[in-house]
Amino acid sequence: MGNTTTPVRTIMDRTMSNLKLVQRLHKEAVERGDQVDELGPFEVTQLVNSFSGALAHPWERVFATDRQFSSPGAENILRIARHFEVTLGSTETIGELITMFRHAFAHGNIEFLGNPDIEKLRLWNCGPKPGRPRGSRATFKNWEVIVSIHDIERLLKAFVSFAATLDRLDSQDWDDCHADD
Repeated sequence: MGNTTTPVRTIMDRTMSNLKLVQRLHKEAVERGDQVDELGPFEVTQLVNSFSGALAHPWERVFATDRQFSSPGAENILRIARHFEVTLGSTETIGELITMFRHAFAHGNIEFLGNPDIEKLRLWNCGPKPGRPRGSRATFKNWEVIVSIHDIERLLKAFVSFAATLDRLDSQDWDDCHADD
Protein backbone atom coordinates (compact mmCIF):
# COMPACT_ATOMS: atom_id res chain seq x y z
CA MET A 1 0.00 0.00 0.00
CA GLY A 2 2.50 2.90 0.11
CA ASN A 3 2.75 6.01 2.22
CA THR A 4 -0.60 7.78 2.52
CA THR A 5 0.63 10.57 4.79
CA THR A 6 -0.45 14.00 3.58
CA PRO A 7 2.46 16.45 3.79
CA VAL A 8 2.10 19.32 6.25
CA ARG A 9 2.51 21.85 3.44
CA THR A 10 -0.48 20.35 1.56
CA ILE A 11 -2.65 20.41 4.67
CA MET A 12 -1.76 24.05 5.29
CA ASP A 13 -2.51 24.99 1.67
CA ARG A 14 -5.89 23.25 1.86
CA THR A 15 -6.63 24.92 5.18
CA MET A 16 -6.01 28.33 3.63
CA SER A 17 -8.26 27.44 0.66
CA ASN A 18 -11.05 26.47 3.06
CA LEU A 19 -10.62 29.74 4.95
CA LYS A 20 -10.91 31.75 1.72
CA LEU A 21 -14.05 29.82 0.76
CA VAL A 22 -15.78 30.48 4.09
CA GLN A 23 -14.78 34.16 3.94
CA ARG A 24 -16.23 34.44 0.42
CA LEU A 25 -19.44 32.67 1.45
CA HIS A 26 -19.77 34.99 4.45
CA LYS A 27 -19.32 38.07 2.28
CA GLU A 28 -21.92 36.81 -0.21
CA ALA A 29 -24.38 36.03 2.62
CA VAL A 30 -23.94 39.56 4.04
CA GLU A 31 -24.52 41.06 0.59
CA ARG A 32 -27.75 39.02 0.27
CA GLY A 33 -28.90 40.24 3.68
CA ASP A 34 -28.75 36.82 5.34
CA GLN A 35 -28.69 36.63 9.14
CA VAL A 36 -25.02 35.64 9.33
CA ASP A 37 -24.78 36.43 13.06
CA GLU A 38 -27.18 33.57 13.75
CA LEU A 39 -26.81 31.22 10.78
CA GLY A 40 -23.29 31.76 9.50
CA PRO A 41 -21.11 31.08 7.76
CA PHE A 42 -18.87 32.15 10.63
CA GLU A 43 -15.67 33.44 9.08
CA VAL A 44 -13.93 34.30 12.36
CA THR A 45 -14.62 30.81 13.70
CA GLN A 46 -13.12 29.40 10.50
CA LEU A 47 -10.10 31.68 10.94
CA VAL A 48 -9.59 30.30 14.47
CA ASN A 49 -10.06 26.72 13.23
CA SER A 50 -7.63 27.34 10.38
CA PHE A 51 -5.03 28.73 12.76
CA SER A 52 -5.57 25.80 15.13
CA GLY A 53 -5.04 23.40 12.23
CA ALA A 54 -1.87 25.16 11.13
CA LEU A 55 -0.50 25.04 14.68
CA ALA A 56 -1.52 21.43 15.37
CA HIS A 57 1.74 20.06 14.02
CA PRO A 58 4.73 19.47 16.34
CA TRP A 59 6.36 22.84 15.75
CA GLU A 60 8.43 22.42 18.91
CA ARG A 61 10.69 20.13 16.85
CA VAL A 62 11.39 22.92 14.38
CA PHE A 63 11.89 25.50 17.11
CA ALA A 64 13.69 23.12 19.51
CA THR A 65 16.85 25.16 19.36
CA ASP A 66 17.01 28.68 20.67
CA ARG A 67 18.35 29.93 17.35
CA GLN A 68 16.70 32.97 15.89
CA PHE A 69 15.28 32.57 12.41
CA SER A 70 16.50 35.40 10.21
CA SER A 71 14.44 34.92 7.07
CA PRO A 72 12.15 37.62 5.67
CA GLY A 73 9.20 35.40 6.65
CA ALA A 74 10.36 35.21 10.25
CA GLU A 75 10.88 38.96 10.38
CA ASN A 76 7.37 39.49 8.99
CA ILE A 77 5.85 37.34 11.76
CA LEU A 78 7.64 39.34 14.43
CA ARG A 79 6.65 42.63 12.75
CA ILE A 80 2.97 41.60 12.84
CA ALA A 81 3.29 40.52 16.48
CA ARG A 82 4.38 44.05 17.42
CA HIS A 83 0.79 45.17 16.70
CA PHE A 84 -0.62 42.90 19.40
CA GLU A 85 -1.83 44.34 22.67
CA VAL A 86 0.21 42.28 25.13
CA THR A 87 -1.45 42.53 28.53
CA LEU A 88 0.64 39.93 30.37
CA GLY A 89 3.96 38.19 29.76
CA SER A 90 6.02 38.35 26.58
CA THR A 91 7.39 36.33 23.69
CA GLU A 92 10.87 37.01 22.41
CA THR A 93 11.21 34.48 19.60
CA ILE A 94 9.03 32.98 16.88
CA GLY A 95 9.19 29.67 18.71
CA GLU A 96 7.80 31.24 21.90
CA LEU A 97 5.09 33.08 19.97
CA ILE A 98 3.96 29.96 18.10
CA THR A 99 4.02 27.90 21.30
CA MET A 100 1.87 30.45 23.15
CA PHE A 101 -0.67 30.63 20.30
CA ARG A 102 -0.70 26.85 19.92
CA HIS A 103 -1.32 26.28 23.63
CA ALA A 104 -4.00 28.99 23.83
CA PHE A 105 -5.93 27.43 20.93
CA ALA A 106 -5.40 23.86 22.16
CA HIS A 107 -6.67 24.62 25.67
CA GLY A 108 -9.60 26.78 24.58
CA ASN A 109 -8.06 29.90 26.10
CA ILE A 110 -9.72 32.21 23.63
CA GLU A 111 -12.41 34.87 23.90
CA PHE A 112 -14.18 36.60 21.00
CA LEU A 113 -14.38 40.36 21.56
CA GLY A 114 -16.91 42.66 19.89
CA ASN A 115 -20.66 42.71 19.52
CA PRO A 116 -22.24 41.81 17.19
CA ASP A 117 -19.19 41.62 14.90
CA ILE A 118 -16.11 39.95 16.35
CA GLU A 119 -13.32 42.49 16.09
CA LYS A 120 -10.60 41.00 18.28
CA LEU A 121 -9.51 37.84 20.05
CA ARG A 122 -8.17 37.57 23.57
CA LEU A 123 -5.76 34.64 23.95
CA TRP A 124 -4.03 33.51 27.12
CA ASN A 125 -1.97 30.74 28.69
CA CYS A 126 -1.64 29.41 32.18
CA GLY A 127 1.32 27.78 33.84
CA PRO A 128 2.04 26.16 37.18
CA LYS A 129 2.34 28.46 40.15
CA PRO A 130 5.94 28.94 41.21
CA GLY A 131 7.08 26.03 43.33
CA ARG A 132 4.33 23.72 42.09
CA PRO A 133 5.02 20.75 39.83
CA ARG A 134 4.07 20.87 36.15
CA GLY A 135 0.55 19.50 35.70
CA SER A 136 -0.54 20.79 39.08
CA ARG A 137 -4.07 22.17 39.20
CA ALA A 138 -2.71 25.28 40.88
CA THR A 139 -2.06 27.49 37.88
CA PHE A 140 -1.92 31.16 37.08
CA LYS A 141 -2.25 33.19 33.91
CA ASN A 142 1.25 33.86 32.59
CA TRP A 143 0.57 35.29 29.11
CA GLU A 144 -2.28 37.23 27.55
CA VAL A 145 -2.65 39.10 24.29
CA ILE A 146 -5.47 40.90 22.47
CA VAL A 147 -5.23 40.70 18.69
CA SER A 148 -7.41 42.22 15.98
CA ILE A 149 -9.03 39.83 13.52
CA HIS A 150 -7.08 41.58 10.77
CA ASP A 151 -3.77 40.87 12.54
CA ILE A 152 -4.73 37.25 13.31
CA GLU A 153 -5.37 36.68 9.62
CA ARG A 154 -2.11 38.44 8.68
CA LEU A 155 -0.23 36.31 11.23
CA LEU A 156 -1.74 33.07 9.89
CA LYS A 157 -0.80 33.97 6.30
CA ALA A 158 2.70 34.97 7.37
CA PHE A 159 3.12 31.78 9.39
CA VAL A 160 1.99 29.57 6.48
CA SER A 161 4.42 31.40 4.15
CA PHE A 162 7.22 31.08 6.68
CA ALA A 163 6.50 27.39 7.31
CA ALA A 164 6.63 26.69 3.58
CA THR A 165 10.26 27.87 3.53
CA LEU A 166 11.40 25.38 6.16
CA ASP A 167 13.41 22.54 4.65
CA ARG A 168 12.08 19.90 7.01
CA LEU A 169 8.40 20.76 6.62
CA ASP A 170 7.45 17.72 4.55
CA SER A 171 10.00 15.30 5.91
CA GLN A 172 9.14 12.07 7.66
CA ASP A 173 10.55 13.57 10.87
CA TRP A 174 7.02 14.83 11.61
CA ASP A 175 5.62 11.32 11.80
CA ASP A 176 5.68 9.88 15.33
CA CYS A 177 4.28 6.56 14.17
CA HIS A 178 6.13 4.86 11.34
CA ALA A 179 4.15 2.07 9.71
CA ASP A 180 5.99 -0.98 8.52
CA ASP A 181 5.67 -1.61 4.78
